[in-house]
Amino acid sequence: MFIGRYGPALAIKAIRPAIPVWLLFVAVQLVDVGWAVLVLLGVEKLRIVPGITASNPLGLYYMPCTHSLAAVAQWLDRQRKPAITRPCFYVGQPSP
Repeated sequence: MFIGRYGPALAIKAIRPAIPVWLLFVAVQLVDVGWAVLVLLGVEKLRIVPGITASNPLGLYYMPCTHSLAAVAQWLDRQRKPAITRPCFYVGQPSP
């Protein structure tokens, strides 16, 4: 998980050395902060399943706003031109 976050931050740092590395690290972690808020609001879903992975017991099964290709495309589109688009939590339904 961490290489998927910090790898792009370090790649951007190599391309744009004027940007402080701490700012890039904070920026790449905002997805996870947003995920935690959306889980607390009930928009994204998780289960606690002991032994599902070696590192933690979280079964992440519905994350349409923070961890999907459609959501990333929507966030990038909003960065280019502010527009009201369909909210990400209307995309799909959680699996049972």
